[in-house]
Parts: sequence; C-alpha cells; structure tokens
Amino acid sequence: MAVVGEPGSTTFSWSEARPSQRRLFYCQCTHALEQHWYRAATRDFVCESCGTVKPGIPAPQGAPFAVAGPMVPATAAPPDLGHRADTGPSDQVTGPALGKRWPLEEARAIGVALMGRLGPKAERMMIAGSIRRQAPHVGDAELLYIPAGEPDQVDQEIRAMIAEGLLALRTKKGGGPIGYGKLNRFLTDRRSGLGLDIFTTTAEYWGMSLVVRTGPEGFNVKMMTRFRQLGLRGHAYGGVSVWDKDARRWRRNLPCPTEEDVFQFLQWEYIPPEARA
Repeated sequence: MAVVGEPGSTTFSWSEARPSQRRLFYCQCTHALEQHWYRAATRDFVCESCGTVKPGIPAPQGAPFAVAGPMVPATAAPPDLGHRADTGPSDQVTGPALGKRWPLEEARAIGVALMGRLGPKAERMMIAGSIRRQAPHVGDAELLYIPAGEPDQVDQEIRAMIAEGLLALRTKKGGGPIGYGKLNRFLTDRRSGLGLDIFTTTAEYWGMSLVVRTGPEGFNVKMMTRFRQLGLRGHAYGGVSVWDKDARRWRRNLPCPTEEDVFQFLQWEYIPPEARA
C-alpha cells in the first residue's frame, strides 16, 4: 500500500515513512488503536489497517504536525475522527432515525429480505452485527459478503435498489454523508429507516472480517489488544500481520478463512457470537 501526496515524490510505502510520521489513533473501522501515517501535502492521516483518512489541523509552532483529535488509550471512549470513503451514488442521502432501536426479529426480517435479493449475486453472504449476536434490540443490520467476481454484481444490485427508491445513502449525525466505497457501504432501508452496513471481504479473510463485523465494539478492542500482546496485528479488512524483521515492516501474510482460525491465533477458546457481548 502506498500513500500519495508526499513532498518530493508521488508515492511512498509504509516502510519508508519516518517514525515521526506515525501516530496511533482510534480507527472506527477496526474499533481499535491503529497506526496512522501523516501526509504533509494534504495534512491528514491515513490508517494503515483500512486506508481511511482522518483530517489534520495546523500544527502548533515548533511541532511537526498536529491532529484533529486526541490520541486515546484503548480503554478510553473513541473520539469521532470522521470517515471518508470513495464517492458513489449521491442522488438520495438520508440516515436512520437517531437513537431508534428495532426488535431483533423485525431487524432480522429486513436483513433476510435484503439478502434474498443480494445473496444470489454474491459468492457468500451472511448477516453479522448485533443481529448475529441475538441482541434483543438492534440499531442497524450488518451484512458481509464475498463478491462472485468482477464486476461486483452485489454492488450493481445495490445501486439498482437506490435507483428504485428502496435504499438510500446514509449520513452522519451531523448531516454529512458517510460515503460509499468498495469495501463498505453505509445505507438506509427507506421503508423502515433501519441502517444497513454492507461490507466486502475475500474468502482468505472471511473469518477475521466476520469476527470484526459481528462485534461488539468492546470485544473487538479486546481482540486487537490481545493480538498486540502476542506480537501480531489484526485487520478489520484483512487477516493477521506479523513483523518482518528484515524488511522492518508488518506483513499481512496469515489468512483467516474461518472464525476458528482467528481464535486460534488469539490462543482463545472459540466464543459463540451471542456470548461476545
């Protein structure tokens, strides 16, 4: 992965960044502290794990750079550092009813109905999140899938449902659009108002993605902390990284095709979804 926009060059790799350009921030995708790299040209930070961008602010006098939010320990409440995704359909933008919770069976029915239309277009698809954990009330429905090929037919079907007025892009509480990217799509079911989070992964990283998307946040923070204790790094959009001493960089070379693989790397007994809260 390369970062574009550094002075004096068009790209540079993570391994070429100086330690002073690297900072730990809370990532809203992995729900854990992740390494972020500073881009001087655009004065922002890019998450090494998922690639999301977090804005920077002008640095105080004498400091190399500053950030748009405090660095926080893993036990602290996460700051809202924002999220920028690839742009996509923009004709309909809305969001779920703030604070509303749906009964589990009602939310599950909406998720199952959506899978009924999108599932045949995917190689594999599953409902995750609080529905999979059997929470009595849920705030959104999360779906994880593996594309069947290129072009991504699930993405095409989602765009068709937006055009039909069945789905809409979602907004942040402040009103700005969250975005629509290749790996994550934040939508709203227009009929019910239920938020729909649709994530993409690969067969190689299905297990890790499913664990992260099942959550909850507290479990993910604990899991990522455990990986670091073992000298590893987990990724919401990938497998497990190990430190390459020769190249002096993290290499994401441990696939996790099943949840059991993830728990084996953690050296934990498998915990069923409903017990992870």
